[in-house]
Amino acid sequence: MLDILKKKLFKQTVSKELFVAEALTEWGMSLTRNKSVR
Repeated sequence: MLDILKKKLFKQTVSKELFVAEALTEWGMSLTRNKSVR
């Protein structure tokens, strides 16, 4: 039972980190795009 909970928690943490990483990448790319436009 505890193993299943740990796996679920681990998956949630990883997906959250991936989401944050993707958001930061998008933000960084939009920033560089804005700079090149100006």
